[in-house]
Amino acid sequence: MFGLHSPPAATPAPRRAAGLPSLGAAAPSAPSAPSAPLRSRARAWRAALAPLAERLAAVGLAAVGLAAVGLAAVGCDADGVKTSQSGLLLVTPETVTFPVLGAGQEQTRPLTLENIGSADVLISAVAVEQPRALFRVSREGEEGGVEGLTLPAGGAPLRLMVTYAADGQPLRGDEALVLRTNVRSQGDLRVPLRTSDARPELIASPSALTFESLDVGEEAVERTTLRNVGSAPLSISALTLTGEFFTATLEGGARDGETIAPGESLALALAESEAQVVAVRYAPLQARVASGALQVVSDDPISPNLLIPIAARGAAPCIQVTPDFVEFGAGLLLESRAQETPNVRRLLVESCGGSELKVTRAEFEGEAFGWAEEPALSPEGLLVQLPGAAPESPFPTAELAVGFWPSAEMSYGGRLKLYTNTSLEPLVVDLFGLGVANACPVPAATLDRYDVAPLDVITLDGSPSSDPGGEVRRWVWAVVERPSGSVSRVVESFTSPVEPAAGGEPDDELTPRALFFVDLAGRYTLELRVFDNLGQESCAPRATALVEVEAVPQKDLHIQLVWATPADPDETDDKGTDVDLHLKHQTAGAAWGGAAGVWDCYFRNKAPDWGAVGDFLDDPSLDIDDINGAGPENVNLNRPEVGVTYEVGALYFRAESTFGEAGRDPRIEHQSYVTTRVFARGELVAELVDRELSAVNQLWHALSVTWCADEARCPEITPQDRVYEDDEYGN
Repeated sequence: MFGLHSPPAATPAPRRAAGLPSLGAAAPSAPSAPSAPLRSRARAWRAALAPLAERLAAVGLAAVGLAAVGLAAVGCDADGVKTSQSGLLLVTPETVTFPVLGAGQEQTRPLTLENIGSADVLISAVAVEQPRALFRVSREGEEGGVEGLTLPAGGAPLRLMVTYAADGQPLRGDEALVLRTNVRSQGDLRVPLRTSDARPELIASPSALTFESLDVGEEAVERTTLRNVGSAPLSISALTLTGEFFTATLEGGARDGETIAPGESLALALAESEAQVVAVRYAPLQARVASGALQVVSDDPISPNLLIPIAARGAAPCIQVTPDFVEFGAGLLLESRAQETPNVRRLLVESCGGSELKVTRAEFEGEAFGWAEEPALSPEGLLVQLPGAAPESPFPTAELAVGFWPSAEMSYGGRLKLYTNTSLEPLVVDLFGLGVANACPVPAATLDRYDVAPLDVITLDGSPSSDPGGEVRRWVWAVVERPSGSVSRVVESFTSPVEPAAGGEPDDELTPRALFFVDLAGRYTLELRVFDNLGQESCAPRATALVEVEAVPQKDLHIQLVWATPADPDETDDKGTDVDLHLKHQTAGAAWGGAAGVWDCYFRNKAPDWGAVGDFLDDPSLDIDDINGAGPENVNLNRPEVGVTYEVGALYFRAESTFGEAGRDPRIEHQSYVTTRVFARGELVAELVDRELSAVNQLWHALSVTWCADEARCPEITPQDRVYEDDEYGN
């Protein structure tokens, strides 16, 4: 709220509003020095105005001084001291702000006028300064313009209603509502009229309510949540329920327990991010199909009339379309409808009733919209033909692709009408889009192929990506192909550069570069998608850039271990089961682990000295020891000893885990399925898959590897594939 007063006489007058007559301004007389008696009376006059000053301060007008009061009447009190009376106009809000609207949409906002002075305020004219006829003003509850207004001193506030009818073009920025008053200190008051990107946005989840068939006398409740996901408060002017046998109740919040009967409605306000649960009760009084809807009328500029269908399933068709409106956002300009459009959105059509759904035909309103892909007709020549929904089964679905062909830089609106066997009236899907002179960004990588060894780190670089009409703002990397058992992810940086297997910070899509740890031997494919400054994603024919990674072991003998635990909801986190890889020298005999001394390479003996003393080339090394639930673990041996047999095993070191979830029993041992692979001179020569381990200290003796000098014949692989319990092997 604020009090307005006119500027000093030397300040130029504001631009005249259309239809507002010009008023002459009397030249101020030169002030004379006040005498002592006059100064005394002035002090008394200021004291008399102190209550008014306190009221001004209470409404946030502490900065408005006594100069804002225009003298309307002068007299003398009983002591002969001159007194004055003045009107003062308070306007709320100081700026009338509307959301950004599409062409043809309207929004109305209130403007409150209150006389907080001691004399009547006369408003002789109300007009709008505007280059185009976008705004109109009326008194609350009345139609037509506003002629003249009188606000008595001490009278009730007056509300004007300002309506904005958008034409698809932005405001110029100098539009204002002008009030001509009789208050000399205020004169012509200008109230700016503006639009703001901050707007409410209403979503309903779920967007339709469906009840199973009920017998007469039974009842059921389904709930939908109305949520304001916008950046401004949402005002619901009418929440209305239709349909027989339904009632609705608000659950939670200050309005908890309020009910809506069929045909009734209530108003509701939702702050930013606030939600309201609406529970709909279905209690049929007759054994027949019932349907209805919750209709939400709000100031959401995109969906001012949101309809939530309600259906009681039975032997009747039902259609549900998601989303219930289509927002294309910024769409690329196209020269003709003959061009393939990159501006495509898909509609999911669901058959939610007990009998067959038929969409017989469709109509588009708005020449910029149409089918991006022509629907394939059913054998009966129908646009969509779906069977009825079966109990306890997902709804049968079909997909429709809607395209947007803007030809100019402007806002577009349209509708898709679907004619079905569910209603005589078509189902309407609103369509919105904005034409922009832009082209799809083009993804590109510095390198499109890497030939590396397992455990290498590669740097992915999308800097060469480009955008013909702007600039690339986001680079999104994803792994689309990887060896079985690989769990490495694209990261922005590693938590520990010396231990990349531990992972790191997720990739920052606002930077073109990322890191990737090659955790297993095999082939990887990564793709890059990019987005420009308008949010446009890279599109056909160059929607993605692909990077191929071929990881080949460079050691003579390379052993891999990976495992899967079905009970683990996230095998990439730091909580889970632990299986340990063992590579044992024949000198160990039957012993494993600590009992084998230096002759078993595992997590407690990662780099033993085998073969010739001090020659590291014939020594194995455990390069990855994973303890969090999936692997991998690797052992490398650069120069195996000719004539020596090596044993490959896997020990279930930790079979129990809560996986980080409250309520799980930490004593329960879980099944894990273990896979081991053997690479010789870079080639995969053996793979044993999915051996089940289910108890702590179970040992899987997977296979034996005998090395010799004949590369054509060696190594010799002998599968063992035997699981030993804790007391059946030396450890």
